[in-house]
Amino acid sequence: AHFPAAANLLGAPVSRNLELVHEVVFRLFGFFFLAYGFFLWIPSIIQARRKAEQSAELLEHLVSERTSSLDRTNRELERSKAGLEEAARLKNEFLASFSHELKTPLNSILGFCRLLYEQQHGSLNEKQTNSIRIIDESSKVLLERINIILDYAKLEFEKITPEFREIDLQALLSETCALFEPAVRRKGLVFSFNFGIATVVTDRKLLGQVLQAAVDNAIKFTENGTITIATAGSDNPERWTLEVSDTGEGIAENELPLIFEAFRQGDGSLSRRHGGTGLGLTIVRRLTELLQGEVDIKSAPEQGTTLRFNFPHNPEN
Repeated sequence: AHFPAAANLLGAPVSRNLELVHEVVFRLFGFFFLAYGFFLWIPSIIQARRKAEQSAELLEHLVSERTSSLDRTNRELERSKAGLEEAARLKNEFLASFSHELKTPLNSILGFCRLLYEQQHGSLNEKQTNSIRIIDESSKVLLERINIILDYAKLEFEKITPEFREIDLQALLSETCALFEPAVRRKGLVFSFNFGIATVVTDRKLLGQVLQAAVDNAIKFTENGTITIATAGSDNPERWTLEVSDTGEGIAENELPLIFEAFRQGDGSLSRRHGGTGLGLTIVRRLTELLQGEVDIKSAPEQGTTLRFNFPHNPEN
């Protein structure tokens, strides 16, 4: 009766030992399979790393090539820029030199025309006098075009420093309009003035050129009506305004953004009604900028054109 009890006592440790053995074996198998899987995974990691290194090397090579290409492009652009600047400089030198070469004989033609017209070398009949008058007028038109080209070349090629002084604005406007009085009478136009400011601080010579170009442009494109010149204060108390308006043919809306570009004309054909170089308003804008001002244009077909200038009361020297 004692032997079964002893067997039960011995069986319990054996069972626990077997369970422990089974647990150890299962864990060993688990570690083995885990190690085996990790071992199989290592080549994939190495291969992925190699691919990443190859991709990095390729990317670095592409970046290096692109950087070299950009450097070459930048150098080419710098050379092109230098070439364009040199070409522009030579163009302006040529314009200035060639214009002077034209002015010398042209002034001689005008001088001899005046002598002949005044009949200082003998009397002329009516046809001869009329021919001399035509030569004189045509030569003056040509001289005017040459002077415009010279002004443009000077603005492009030379550094111009304005001399700001207080001037009598009304006197300057009166002098400018007096220059165009014959042309205004010939076309049957009328000058209208509205002086709201007596004196301003500016460069008299440069402002005079702005006025002459603006008034000349207004007269050229106006067949009947009025040329109005007005000065006034501005919404900004530190600035004043000048307006040159006409009742001419006006400008189409799509042409307004381009109107200040050099050599740009509304009608660029050889059969256009109005002559000129297309530099008048370009010179106006450049001179206005030199005077530290701004210029704006408002126009519509058959409703005339207004050039509005905005200048500082106290420009910086």
